[in-house]
Amino acid sequence: MIDDLLKSAKETLAERLASPLLGSFAVAWCVWNYKFLVILFSAAGVSQTFKLIETVAFPDTWSVLTRGALYPLLSALLYVFAYPYPARLVYAFTLQRQRDVNEVKRKVENETLLTLEQSRSLRAEYFQLERKNQETVDRLDAEISRLSVALDQAQKDLMGRPDFPPDEPNIDSLSLGQLELLQLLGERGGKAPQEYLVKSTSGEKVKFEFDLGELERRKLIRAEFDQASSKYMSELTHEGRRVFLSLRKNPA
Repeated sequence: MIDDLLKSAKETLAERLASPLLGSFAVAWCVWNYKFLVILFSAAGVSQTFKLIETVAFPDTWSVLTRGALYPLLSALLYVFAYPYPARLVYAFTLQRQRDVNEVKRKVENETLLTLEQSRSLRAEYFQLERKNQETVDRLDAEISRLSVALDQAQKDLMGRPDFPPDEPNIDSLSLGQLELLQLLGERGGKAPQEYLVKSTSGEKVKFEFDLGELERRKLIRAEFDQASSKYMSELTHEGRRVFLSLRKNPA
């Protein structure tokens, strides 16, 4: 019980002593009554000390009221309420001056000339970067040239074989058996059963199958199985029809 009361009293006293007003008042009272402190801590005897306090520190009631209470209280109030405003202005001014000093320092550091060794080092780094960039440019130019050649070759491959250009098919590259198959298919409307072609063409079956396969390889005809008739059919492609029409215009 007693420990709790002592603890509570200590906490209350600590809160009061931590008050800005009380601290300011205590400092102000010590300043205004420095004579009292000098007398109190002097080597004079007790009776002499009290006599000095009554005659020097507080000679009358007015001094007790003013220096003992009024002046310290007013000083404390001024410190608590009035002092922060000029202090803030001074603090802002100090920070601004420090910022100006830092700005001047930064400009001076930026404008400081490099030493000869630093200049040589930077020049060497510049030449090294320039050489690497030129190597990269040369490598990319070579890659572009290679891709351009590959693109041209791919375009030539898409255009078709040299012996059979797509714009004007070379009929001379086809054999008589192949031309005969194209004519038979063209006369039948571009589509006919393979067994009809076998019966209608002259020559051996092996030769017929070769000619038929060669026309399929050149994409002049295509072969498919007809479900309705259960027969293999051969049909002219768009390229095959163009060759057939060219064959009719220029018969071999």
